[in-house]
Amino acid sequence: MEQAFGTRTWHRERSLYLSVAIISISVLMLEIGLTRIFSVIFDFHYAFLVLSTAILGLGVGGMVVHVRARKISTPDLKPLVELLPISSGLMALSIPIMTILLIKVPFFQQILFAAMLAFAPFLFGGIFLAVAFRLLPEMSPKVYAADLIGAAIGSVLIVFALKLGGITVSLLVAVIASIPAGLFGLKESSNKIKKTASCLLMGGLMFLLLFNYFTDFFGMMPSSKGADKEMAHLLAHPTRGASVVESRWSAFGRTDLVRDAEDPNEMVFFIDGTAGTGMYRFDKDISSLDKPEFNHFPGYFPLKLLPEEEKEKVLIIGAGGGREVLLSLLGGAKEITAVEVNKDLVDLMKEYADFNGGIYKSFPGVEVVVEEGRNFIRATKAQYDIIMLTLPITNTSRSPEGFALTENFLFTVESISDYLDRLKPNGRLIVVAHGELEIYKLIFTSLAALKKRGVSQSEAMTHMYTVGPKMFPVFVLKKSPLTSEEAERVHESMHEMEFSSISSFIPFVGQVKYVISLDEEIYLEHFMLNKSLYLLFEGEITPDELINFADADLRVVTDNDPFFYKFNRGIPLMLPLVLIFSTIAMIGGWLMRPGHTGEKYASTSNVLFLFLFSFLGVGFMLIEISLFQKFTLFLGQPVYSISILLFSILIGAGIGSWMSGNLWKRRTLFKLRLAALMVGLVVVIYILILKQVFGFFLGTPFLTRMFISFLLLAPLGFFMGMPFPLGMKMLAESGLEHYVPRMWGVNGIGSVLGSALAIILAISAGFSYSLILGAILYFLIVILFSMGFLFSKTRNSSLGQPFQTK
Repeated sequence: MEQAFGTRTWHRERSLYLSVAIISISVLMLEIGLTRIFSVIFDFHYAFLVLSTAILGLGVGGMVVHVRARKISTPDLKPLVELLPISSGLMALSIPIMTILLIKVPFFQQILFAAMLAFAPFLFGGIFLAVAFRLLPEMSPKVYAADLIGAAIGSVLIVFALKLGGITVSLLVAVIASIPAGLFGLKESSNKIKKTASCLLMGGLMFLLLFNYFTDFFGMMPSSKGADKEMAHLLAHPTRGASVVESRWSAFGRTDLVRDAEDPNEMVFFIDGTAGTGMYRFDKDISSLDKPEFNHFPGYFPLKLLPEEEKEKVLIIGAGGGREVLLSLLGGAKEITAVEVNKDLVDLMKEYADFNGGIYKSFPGVEVVVEEGRNFIRATKAQYDIIMLTLPITNTSRSPEGFALTENFLFTVESISDYLDRLKPNGRLIVVAHGELEIYKLIFTSLAALKKRGVSQSEAMTHMYTVGPKMFPVFVLKKSPLTSEEAERVHESMHEMEFSSISSFIPFVGQVKYVISLDEEIYLEHFMLNKSLYLLFEGEITPDELINFADADLRVVTDNDPFFYKFNRGIPLMLPLVLIFSTIAMIGGWLMRPGHTGEKYASTSNVLFLFLFSFLGVGFMLIEISLFQKFTLFLGQPVYSISILLFSILIGAGIGSWMSGNLWKRRTLFKLRLAALMVGLVVVIYILILKQVFGFFLGTPFLTRMFISFLLLAPLGFFMGMPFPLGMKMLAESGLEHYVPRMWGVNGIGSVLGSALAIILAISAGFSYSLILGAILYFLIVILFSMGFLFSKTRNSSLGQPFQTK
């Protein structure tokens, strides 16, 4: 088929590559930026639902171009060229409109309407990219390389941009997205009105960006009224007089410091409006800490029972506003290491040293480390008397796909084992939980970790106890078994503190049963200690039996499925919803009329290409998300990890895409099959070796781990970047270039389906199964296109045109 805008006839080819890269920069920055913005506005698990709906716009954009191109009855594709500045301009314009409506209009702070707002810029971005591939299908490797390299640049820029604030990031992305509109508007158009409109759009957005940056005109990004955000409740309280003292943005999230007028001795940090942690007024006199808010807090309970020599060296993971540091000082600790992952919080603690006594700045015996706790514990060689974690959950989205039920890997079988390795012989792990369900899950996970060390169930129960009120109970795991004398001290102190006995467990303390008569032949049995845990201690029941009997999801947690804070059985509702909607959209893409040729039914070759681009979309996301979870644990710096990982795989994919267009130029089908085969093989190899590689390099400096991650991910990205542009090129070689926008749309929809499927598989079976399924899809591509090639030969197709249309 003749191409009116082929590479030999269209003189703006380089402008198109540059524009594709710029649009991809803005799409990637907007994608990650919206995860941070939506995590502030909504409850964390809804960020995935809203963002998935928005990214679906990329795929739908391809469908829009397909429909538009189908109406073009001549070889002249000028109407598509005109879509380039229009879609770029509309994307740029829709971003500030979306941001303003989210901030100023409560109506749009509802989940459904926020998703609709966010859908628009991705739709226009998808239209731009689909048009680019349609205009230059034979040059798809270069177009895709520009797309991927732009996305890689965006993954780095967003880390620095987010420090400016969520609203400013949105406006910055809008400015970037408007650049292609200016390029094509000024160079391609002879119409003065279009040129003027392009200039006004770019100038107006730049003015809006600078004006808001210097004046903070739009204010703060609010929380949705439907979101369960502690900060919003505190600020809205009619008598507390709470106000935000300072607010900072980063790739980690928004950190707010809030002052409560009713309590001048405490300020509270919030991450994305939730996960509150107190900063207390402290005059550096340790004796002044002996007051109810500290000596009656459950986390202090184990400390006060220990002799001085068993609490000298303390490690606190998730130090937050410093309460556990103060508890440790009150308890007599001489050497305290406080690990906190949020650098903004640590910096604010140091700035407010006059208020908090400088415990993070210059207090004797206290060392503060900005690091993810699990990575720190695996890297350090130090031995501690106590490792303490208090309410370490952060209900805020962290993952690139916008969905994370946990920000870290702090409570898994492997992490419990790591803690035990870093404890002295009589050392203790102390965890303050939110409630009873977390205690159960901690116990079951600890039993699994001890079982791997050869400790039987009954003996393992002698290593732990749990006491406390229903809210904020404390769990203690000792490296060596508790003695009967230690257990009795715990028992006596539990009653002195008036902690609930029915939810407590203490080994070696005899179970007492009270029988209360309610009526004739009706009796109520009341046990002093938790009956289920006591039966575990006596060996009369197994953890699996309790887990299967419970209404909540209390399954043992591992690094392969690190969803400790998931307590509802089954799959969270938003995941099946995204899966269903994306599947319906995928079916719609498959059933659309093939093109403008008048075909009513899809040819065999068209169906093969639909399989190809569907499998690529789903498989890419299955592999990417699963590997990111594993590499995030290895890198341990959540602020930088996602950007490093995205950059590594995208830059590798960009190079692979570019090379796929230059190597063996006439062997497109062979390259496609080889690339898909290599992706599957590399993923299988990674499943087998990653754990050993990570273990070998554990403890090395962050820059070393970053380099190792790049060396591992870039080669995989190199091969993952080839099949998509090669498929596009094969469409052009086979005379099927009119399918290009449709295949772009199917691929984009497949990426949304794949992201939901990856999390569903991870929750159900583990991230390794997501990797396996991703590898299988790439192997299936090899098989399908081998069979398709043989089929095409039987129909006397040439090697250059392996697929025929009817």
